[in-house]
Amino acid sequence: MIFSYRLSYLPRRSTFIRQFSEVAHLTNRQCILVDGPQANDFLQSLTTNQMKLLAVHRGLFTAFLNPKGRVLFDAFIYHSEENRYILDVHKDMYERAISHLKRYILRSKVTLDKLDTSVYQAWPTTKDPKNTAFDALQTKVTSQLDYLAIRDPRNEKMGFRYLINSLQNVELHGELVSEKLYNVNRISLGVPEGPADFVPDVSLPLECNVDLMAGGN
Repeated sequence: MIFSYRLSYLPRRSTFIRQFSEVAHLTNRQCILVDGPQANDFLQSLTTNQMKLLAVHRGLFTAFLNPKGRVLFDAFIYHSEENRYILDVHKDMYERAISHLKRYILRSKVTLDKLDTSVYQAWPTTKDPKNTAFDALQTKVTSQLDYLAIRDPRNEKMGFRYLINSLQNVELHGELVSEKLYNVNRISLGVPEGPADFVPDVSLPLECNVDLMAGGN
């Protein structure tokens, strides 16, 4: 287990929850564990964002670039435990990501492992356009639980992103919807994601708004 959970999720059938929160299982994502005493410095040398931000936020959005400054793939980085980080990448870019990371490990004290962790996203519905009820709900939920969750930094209306080891005995705090609806919401907000938007070895970070999505500075 990379992290643990208290199984005290709010009731799935709550009218308040179903009205203001939608949740999707993002089946096109793959998680990678980056572990070791030099994991932080290793990732800092490869990403467009600042790893020091993880001292304040538990996760961040970033991009990995080739030597010419073109995007290889976009990713989320989560701080799991001391010297342990989890990358959340598009499944189609998993092999490319592993190959890229291994190329630069050299003698660094870092190990890479493929995880079975699932990625979920929860976001406010159109019934809560200012996120007021949704934010209150998420604050209440996350303050009661011990699990890996971050506010999606790309756009405030993208909601929260979760890493979950297992749904056994766990109830989601929202109405479970299709991944297609997640993409509809994401695209409507102008948020690019994955190789379809970040074309490998072609796209530039600024033309994909990586800076505007808090993915680098």
